[in-house]
Amino acid sequence: MLLFHGVGVLIFIVDKRQSHYLDEIIQAQHKMTQEIHKMLTEEIRLINEMRRENNKDDHHGTNVT
Repeated sequence: MLLFHGVGVLIFIVDKRQSHYLDEIIQAQHKMTQEIHKMLTEEIRLINEMRRENNKDDHHGTNVT
């Protein structure tokens, strides 16, 4: 009976360590996802800004003859 109890405690400790390790991986992935989101948001902002500048230049270009 004591042997099974010891094995159960060992499994519990290993499971806790594994859980902690998985939590660290999940947190790292979450942080990377946030950084990718920031980069994509900035790229979209720059694309929209370039599009607005392009449209502004096109409108000015058609008015000049």
